Amino acid sequence: GVALWHRGSGGGWTTLGSVPLAAEDFSEQLAALRDKASKGTGRARRAVIRIPRSEVLLSKVRVGVFEGEAAVRHAHKQIAEMSPYDMDEISFDLGEKGVGNMAPVGIVARQTLIEAEAFAKQNGFDPLYFTTQYAEREFTREPLFYIGAAKAAAKPLWFVPWVAAAS
Repeated sequence: GVALWHRGSGGGWTTLGSVPLAAEDFSEQLAALRDKASKGTGRARRAVIRIPRSEVLLSKVRVGVFEGEAAVRHAHKQIAEMSPYDMDEISFDLGEKGVGNMAPVGIVARQTLIEAEAFAKQNGFDPLYFTTQYAEREFTREPLFYIGAAKAAAKPLWFVPWVAAAS
C-alpha cells in the first residue's frame, strides 16, 4: 500500500495513515490522506519518496585511497558492472568510505524514479528526493537518489513510501 508519514519536531517519523493498493476507492482515500496532511489546503506537500527495496541494489564498491569526486570516478566502473542498465539510465548514491576502502553504493533505475515522481505529483505530493529501506550494515545513512543532478534538499515534512505496483 501507500503510507504517509510525518516528521515530528524531534526528527522522528510517525504514520498519519495508509491506503491499501487494492482499495476500490484508492484515489479518494489517498486524496483524503493528503488533505489531512495539508490541513485542508489541498496544496502539494514536500515529500521523500521511498522506493521499494526490491527495485534498488545496495552493495559495496572498492574506492581505494580516493576521496570525494575521485572516489566517485573510481567507483563508476564497478557500478557499471553491477547494474544491468547503462550509467545514464541509473541514479546512484555512493556512501562514505569505510573498512577496507569499501564504500556502500545504492543503484536504482532512473525510470523507476520517474514513475514514482509522476505518481507522487499526480497525487498532490512534491518529491524532494528518493530513498529506500536499508539496514545500517548496508548503508550508514539514508541512501539518496535524484532524477537529475543531486541537490541539497530541505528537510521534508512528509514521507511517502511508494510501491511500484501502484503506477
